[in-house]
Amino acid sequence: MYKKTDENVILAYFFEKAKALKASSLWSTYSMLKSTIQINENMDISQYKKLVAFLKRQNDTYEAKKSKVLTMENVTIFLKEAPDDKFLLMKVVLIFGLNGACRRAELCSLTVKDIEDTGKILVITLHDTKTKKKRVFIVGSECNGYEIYHKYLRLRPKHVKHNRIFIYYNHGKCTVQPVGINSFAKIPQKVAEYLKLPA
Repeated sequence: MYKKTDENVILAYFFEKAKALKASSLWSTYSMLKSTIQINENMDISQYKKLVAFLKRQNDTYEAKKSKVLTMENVTIFLKEAPDDKFLLMKVVLIFGLNGACRRAELCSLTVKDIEDTGKILVITLHDTKTKKKRVFIVGSECNGYEIYHKYLRLRPKHVKHNRIFIYYNHGKCTVQPVGINSFAKIPQKVAEYLKLPA
C-alpha cells in the first residue's frame, strides 16, 4: 500500500544530500521538491519545522565564494602592455565590454552595421539585449580604445561572408570564423593569467 511522504523521510533525504551539496543547492532542491509534493500529494512541506531548521543550519556554515573581478587598473595595464600580435582581439572585447557593460551574448551578436564611426568616436548600438530594449554606448580615446579597434578592423579579411564584428585572431591575423559565445566567457581568465593575478 502506498504511503504518503512524511517529514522523517524527507529529512533523511536532505541529510544525505547535505554531504555532497552546498546550502544554496539544498535550498534549490527543497524548492523543487516542495512544488512536486504539493502537486502530487497535496502536501506542504514548508510546514515541516525540523526540515526547515535543518536547512537553515546548513546556511550557518556556508560561505559563498565571491567571483574575482578585474580592476580598472588591471585592464589599463593589460591594454598598454599585452602584445597586440597575441591579444588584440581580447583588447577590443574588453574595451567594448566595459564601455557598454555588455553580456557575452551581446558581444557575440554585435555586427559591423551596429558600429557608427564618427571619425573620433565609435557609437555602438546593441539591438539583441536581454531586456529587449536597444542600448547605445560610445568608445572614444580612453585607453586608446578607438585606435585599438581600428587596428583590429584593418586586419578583417575582405572575403568574410558574415557581418559579425568579432572574428578569430591569432599571430597578428584574423580568420573569417566568428568568435563563439563561450570564447567571450574565457577572456577575463586569460587576461588574469597574462597579468599573473592569483587564481
